[in-house]
Amino acid sequence: MIRPLAALLCLLLLSSQPGSAGEPIQLVSNGWHTGFLIPRTDIPPALLPEMADFDASAQWFEIGWGSAVYYPARHPGWKETLQAALPGGGAVLHIAAFDRPLDEVFPGVKHRALCLTADQRKALVIRILGAVERNGKGRVASSGPGLYPFSAFYPAKGSFHLLHTCNSWSSQMLQLPVTSPIAWGVEKQLPESCPAAP
Repeated sequence: MIRPLAALLCLLLLSSQPGSAGEPIQLVSNGWHTGFLIPRTDIPPALLPEMADFDASAQWFEIGWGSAVYYPARHPGWKETLQAALPGGGAVLHIAAFDRPLDEVFPGVKHRALCLTADQRKALVIRILGAVERNGKGRVASSGPGLYPFSAFYPAKGSFHLLHTCNSWSSQMLQLPVTSPIAWGVEKQLPESCPAAP
């Protein structure tokens, strides 16, 4: 949990970032797993120093949370599935950085712009970035290579299990009325499109 003084500092850092009204933050889904696509301009380096691990030309960061056993496995089997389903399992954040639009990197992937006020946008970024497990360190080392050449895994807060999945985490980050363990349950709670600005 972020202490009030730390939260205030985070908000001040975020409010100083350019482009807050530019590209929207988006929910990304492959039908099973959800994560967030955040423009670089919304991420103060002080809140995610691990950005230095990625190419400086990266303009978007896709961040997802999941099982420390199942998510990084190249070919997960029954053993990893069972371990992930049971309570008490650890978690990781998968961070992917790219310099091209999402549709060019992952053609056909579902994504939806989030209808957020400036304050909601800042608060969401703070919650997402606050999921990195730092254990008092300013910058943490990657816990392993990511699923793509332009991604990496990092230790994360929380415990993954059958009833608390990546989608439960996304629900909590968005502070949705219903915390859903499935992607569809997250997506159906979002408006189909954002209202036009007056």
